[in-house]
Amino acid sequence: MIAALSSAPLLSRFQRRFDAWIDTVSDTIIEIAESLRTRKTIELVEDANETFAISGSFHAGTATAEGRDLGSLCTSQDLLGALLHIKLLPKRFIFREMEVPGTAREFVDGLVRSQLEKLMPWNPRSALYGWVKTDDLPDGGMKLCLAGCSLESIEPLVNAFSSSGAYRFSFIVADPKTNQPVQIWEQKGLTLRNGVALRHVLSVGLAAIGCATVLAIGIWIGFWSSSSGSFAMESEAVQRGRSSLLSPVSAEGLLHRKSKTPATVVLIDDLAKLLPDETFVTELRVEGEKFWITGATDDAASLLVLMGHSKQFTGASFFAPTTRSGDEKHEVFHIEATTRPSAGPRS
Repeated sequence: MIAALSSAPLLSRFQRRFDAWIDTVSDTIIEIAESLRTRKTIELVEDANETFAISGSFHAGTATAEGRDLGSLCTSQDLLGALLHIKLLPKRFIFREMEVPGTAREFVDGLVRSQLEKLMPWNPRSALYGWVKTDDLPDGGMKLCLAGCSLESIEPLVNAFSSSGAYRFSFIVADPKTNQPVQIWEQKGLTLRNGVALRHVLSVGLAAIGCATVLAIGIWIGFWSSSSGSFAMESEAVQRGRSSLLSPVSAEGLLHRKSKTPATVVLIDDLAKLLPDETFVTELRVEGEKFWITGATDDAASLLVLMGHSKQFTGASFFAPTTRSGDEKHEVFHIEATTRPSAGPRS
């Protein structure tokens, strides 16, 4: 019970993050799909009754003077995927004129925002506004027409056209003096109404991919384990086959040869016990039972006598001339001999 309770918040966080990721992926797919579509541009004009007339498509040139209320217009199929330019009534806005000096032409947006609280009766954070240049001034400046309204007054329109299926919509009002359009708002709409279905498809698809991945890993682990077991069995069989090749007779022969042939360590031990203290061996070479030693001693001939009387060696002789060392105190000898195999194992 304690484990179940402690894992619940973790699963909940994972679910929230997974849902957020699915939303991001689906929104991206929708954005790509919508950006590839050919769109119609529709102009809507608000009339005195606060209904909207489709004045025409800028591409098709069609027009209708019939006004439609906001609810029926935004729930119809006419606006799906379209680019909407919505001309609102001037009575919704307050208009102000503003002059901008020539030195501030590059900072018009910041200058307008700084003067907005003085020109409009709303807090800048709760106001929507736009501006358009109406005339040039002699000193290089320009004259602006500023239009603004409260965010609260236009929020119902934003919500309605956001859910209408339009790809993008903008609100425009005409300057009463010059009739120039002033853009107040622009927003991207919820273009696909089947976003829930797309999210469901993505979730099911990812779940299927996850199950397939787990299944593939399980199959691979099983195959790897089977292959490892087969390889171990094959190796064991090979080892048994190699062991069976050694008959009892040949195994006996190896043991006999090992017992009869002294190891190099034993040979060195025997030489160390036999040779006088003033004798130094500088090189030892062994081939089977025969060996060659090179070194320095006071009397090289006496070494042959010692080795001849030894029970461990036989056939001792010089295989190279004996010479004097550099200090003239020792003789450099080169002796070859053969080891005598013992009757039993040597230790």
